[in-house]
Amino acid sequence: RPSAHLERLLRDKSRYDELIALYARRAEAAGTREDRALAEVLAGEVSAKVGKADDAVAHFRRALDASPYELRALRPVRDALAKKQAWADLSKVLEAAGNRRNSACQRLAAANAHNLLAAMFASSLRSPLASSM
Repeated sequence: RPSAHLERLLRDKSRYDELIALYARRAEAAGTREDRALAEVLAGEVSAKVGKADDAVAHFRRALDASPYELRALRPVRDALAKKQAWADLSKVLEAAGNRRNSACQRLAAANAHNLLAAMFASSLRSPLASSM
């Protein structure tokens, strides 16, 4: 398909800003939530590769809005929110991922999200802030 050829050319020529824009257009035109999530994940991965961490997280968040159990988006968002210690936001993201149980892959993502939420909670109990409450 023509967009795949353009994608390959942009990647080969290291024209990453244009590649990100291509993925953004692909996300806007996506016919399904899964296609939109995939395009946002790709944009997020390229943004992260070129050092645009905030843009990458924004793309990954949009991917999770489209598909809350998208593991390729869940991990970087989880890491960014944990780094900021934005526990309330992180729990919402993980809870949304954990509430989807339609397929085997989604059940695995849900179990992973619940495990991450439990680990986050356990970690927060060990933090100095928790001990001062």
